[in-house]
Amino acid sequence: MKKILHALMQLLLGDYALYQVFSITLEKDFPEPLDKKGFRFAEIDSRDLLKNADPEIAHTEEYFGQQSYGFGIWQEEQLVSVCWYWYGERYKNRGFWPLEFHEAKLVEIVTADKAQGNGLASSLLVYSLGKMFEHGFTRCYARIWHSNRPSLRIFTKTQWQRIALVFQPRLFSLFPLRVTFPVSGFPRIGTPPSRQASLGIGG
Repeated sequence: MKKILHALMQLLLGDYALYQVFSITLEKDFPEPLDKKGFRFAEIDSRDLLKNADPEIAHTEEYFGQQSYGFGIWQEEQLVSVCWYWYGERYKNRGFWPLEFHEAKLVEIVTADKAQGNGLASSLLVYSLGKMFEHGFTRCYARIWHSNRPSLRIFTKTQWQRIALVFQPRLFSLFPLRVTFPVSGFPRIGTPPSRQASLGIGG
């Protein structure tokens, strides 16, 4: 049934994207992640990904650079889970969601297959948000593909709040639009930048 609905929407609207947007306020007493025996948490940079990362997550090195922060989890000596935040001009160029000063956007979070099933994604979110507060940020945002249930569960579990639903019909690539439905209130309509292809976290 979902495949039929998806095909129908593409027929009527052309290519489209549909995301749920979440946010979280960062505070001084942000909780520590649950202790994960055998795993180590730390802030990361591109050298960690190039030298020590599981091959499944090494590609996220592209998210490193100015106005970005990365955090990861090691299992023994290998990096097995990472997340990246962008802010300022670095994120403005992507522009999916407007950011104020002291706000950042989670643009990627991924865990290697061999480390899944240990609750690492939720623990990494909690750890990274505490570190982002230490770096001076007061609010973070994330977008999630509307039907990505595992990600939706993780963000709900870690106390993120759903604030909007964003629909981007491409109308046969001729008339790109973005329609934002806040949790309360009326939709806002605007012209978006180029659509990101991510099916999970991103943008």
